[in-house]
Amino acid sequence: MQAFYAGIVEGNPQAGRKAIVACMRKLLTLVFVLWKKEEEYDENYLWGKNRQGADGS
Repeated sequence: MQAFYAGIVEGNPQAGRKAIVACMRKLLTLVFVLWKKEEEYDENYLWGKNRQGADGS
């Protein structure tokens, strides 16, 4: 989440509040999806581009 926040603020240092709201939305979406699927959070889950080819394929 820190990297996500830093990526938003890096482009525009005055966008601190927007970056906080974006992080909150991302976190809330994650919590909602986990709740609806009745799954537990896996901190080792690979997101985005890192997900492709991570299993050796």
